Amino acid sequence: MKLMKFTTYDSFVKSLIAVVVVTVSLLTVWGSLAQSESITVTQTAEQDIGFKCPVSSTFNPEMSRLWVLMDNCRTRRFSLHAFDAPDWSPVTLETGDFSEPLAIMDNVFILEYSAMAFTPDGLLEIRYQDGNTSENVSLAVNTTTGTVEASADAFILSEESMDALIPGFDGYPEFAVYNADHTVAAVSSDSATYIIDLSTGALMFDIQYEGYSGIASFSSDGSTLYMADLNNPDDYTDYSATLVSYSLPDGERGEGVPVPSFLVWVSPDGTQAVSLIGEAGDALAVVDLTTGEVSPPVGIFEAPQRLLNCLNRNGDLSDFNTMSRGELYVTGLKWLPDSTGFVTVNSYLGDSGPGTRLCALNFSRLREYSVESGT
Repeated sequence: MKLMKFTTYDSFVKSLIAVVVVTVSLLTVWGSLAQSESITVTQTAEQDIGFKCPVSSTFNPEMSRLWVLMDNCRTRRFSLHAFDAPDWSPVTLETGDFSEPLAIMDNVFILEYSAMAFTPDGLLEIRYQDGNTSENVSLAVNTTTGTVEASADAFILSEESMDALIPGFDGYPEFAVYNADHTVAAVSSDSATYIIDLSTGALMFDIQYEGYSGIASFSSDGSTLYMADLNNPDDYTDYSATLVSYSLPDGERGEGVPVPSFLVWVSPDGTQAVSLIGEAGDALAVVDLTTGEVSPPVGIFEAPQRLLNCLNRNGDLSDFNTMSRGELYVTGLKWLPDSTGFVTVNSYLGDSGPGTRLCALNFSRLREYSVESGT
C-alpha cells in the first residue's frame, strides 16, 4: 500500500476521499469475534464545541485538561481550545484561542492523531506538514504565555534526516506516529517500521515485513509500541487485524491479539482497546485484550435531519430541502487515566447549507464514554 505525499490542498482532499471509499468496508468481520454483552460501553457526556473542525487533541500532563486544535474545516485559521474534566466544560483562556500566533499554520496538513502532545519541557508541540513546501514542521506552544515558536532542538523527521539515519530509506516521515510526549516516533517504509528516539535522533529498533506495514500506536506511559497488522492485507473488504506489542526500548515482541479493525486505541492498563468499526468508521467497539471479547457496537453518526435554520446564525432554510449529514468523524480519542472510559473528539467536517456565508448544519462534539465489564 503506497502512501502519497501532498503538494496541494486538492490532492489532500482527494486522498481523504480515497480513504473514505476504502474505509466503507470497516463493518467487515468484526462480528466474527467473540461479541459479549458483558462489556458495556455507554456515552455519559457530550459537549458542543462549536462550528470549527477539530484536527488533533491531547491531554495535559496531569490528564485533567483536554487541549483541542481546530481549524476552519479547510486546513486554515487554526486555534487552540481547552476543556476540563470531569464534565469537559470549555475553559476561557487568558491567552485567548491562540489564533493570532497560529496564523503561521496556513495551508498545513495534520496527518496523525498523535500530531499534538506536551513534551517533557512542558510545551505543547504540534507537528505537521507544510502544504506549500511539503516539509515537516514542529511548533512549540507555551500555553501559559501564549507564545508560539519553532521547537528548540526538535529532531525533524524528513527524507533527508531519515536517509542520514538509515541509508537508502524510502518511506513516509510525514505519516510518522508519535508517543504521548513526542519523544519517540514510528516511521514506516515499504519494508519496515523504524522506531526513532527523537531526543537523540537514534534508531532504537525496526520491525521488518513484506508488502504491508501495520498501523503503529504507543501506550500512554511510553513503555509499549503496538502494531495492528491486517489479517488479510490483500483483501480490501477485510479490516480485521492482529494487535502485536513490542516493549520499549528493546523491541521485544509480545503475543498477538485479534481486534475488529486496524484503528485501535489501547487503554492505559493495557487490558482493553477501542476499535473503530462500521461503514466509514461510523461505530466503535471495545475489545477485552485478555479474553478477545468485543462489546456490542456503539454508533457515532447521527441520523440526517431536515433543518429550517442555520445553527450558527439567523439563516432561513425553509425554502430548501436542506438535510444535515449527521457524520461526526472521530478525529481524536483519549482513554481516561484509570481506564474506566475514554473521550472522543468528533468533527462535523464543516457540514453546511446554501449561501456564501457559513450556514452550519451541525457542530463538532466532545463525548465521554464509560466502559464496564461484567463477571
